[in-house]
Amino acid sequence: MTEPVVGALLERGFARMAGGLDGDAVATLRAAADRLFASQPAEPWSNAADWFAQAAWRPAHFCGPGEHTNLYDCLGLDERLDDAIESFVAAPRIRAIRETVLGPDHRLWYAQYRRAEPGAPTYRLHQDVYGELAFCVYLTPHATRAGSMVFWPGSHRWPRVLDRLPHLDPAVVAPYLASVEGDTGDCCLFFNKTWHGRAAAVDEPRLVFLISFIPSGPIEKKRRLPAAVRERLGPELQRVTAPDAALTFGDTPPTSPPLSCSFEEWPQGEADPTSAAHRAFAVAMRAAVRDMAPEVGALTENMLRDAGLA
Repeated sequence: MTEPVVGALLERGFARMAGGLDGDAVATLRAAADRLFASQPAEPWSNAADWFAQAAWRPAHFCGPGEHTNLYDCLGLDERLDDAIESFVAAPRIRAIRETVLGPDHRLWYAQYRRAEPGAPTYRLHQDVYGELAFCVYLTPHATRAGSMVFWPGSHRWPRVLDRLPHLDPAVVAPYLASVEGDTGDCCLFFNKTWHGRAAAVDEPRLVFLISFIPSGPIEKKRRLPAAVRERLGPELQRVTAPDAALTFGDTPPTSPPLSCSFEEWPQGEADPTSAAHRAFAVAMRAAVRDMAPEVGALTENMLRDAGLA
């Protein structure tokens, strides 16, 4: 494994890659964002829950007063955007990272613009789907944490329990979090199993293009691109959106799972309270519930005790 970014990704669950896009490509993506934000019908964020529940590829532009601006499923809407993203995903370094982390059989999952708006709320800490790897390309400078993604370092090695906790604002656990500062064109890579969210933007908007990929998993995931959309894309995007790309392995998992899936199982056997990963997990659990109802704290302590980590 010679790619330094992959080493950092494995260690912390996220990493910075300088110069993922050159200035011309950044300008192309920014101009496309302006066109699409202006042309795509806007929907209130109250519609987002239904959109996610439908689990189908459909462009959706969510925004509103005091809210962030997102444009999901934005491929196939703008030829110049499609060409720029084709060049990005087909670049030898980007393809090599994907294949090292996800294996050769993987598929596109999300392609979206995200603009963190000043005055809009933080984005709670969460985890996403099995084995997912994301590339977050900075289209504006990210010189500080404000408006940037935040991560709990090492949390990709912990069990999937975050969705069982109440809403966890990054501000509550800010001392434990890290962000990835960078300039336009830089890229933040992360395992979507890593606890991640977004700090509030303060003085100016922060714009990114986020594209993620998933390997074969235990459950067949929907959201495959319609044929009419795929036909408008370049050869590498067509390859990673093929109908047979990364189909479920069902009840027969691979004997050698991709790197991104190697963290999906909590280490087997008795928990070791002296290991760094287990200690960090116990700290995270206690910090996460510190300001919540006493019964939540009690349940957390019982869980840690049952796991041998109290």
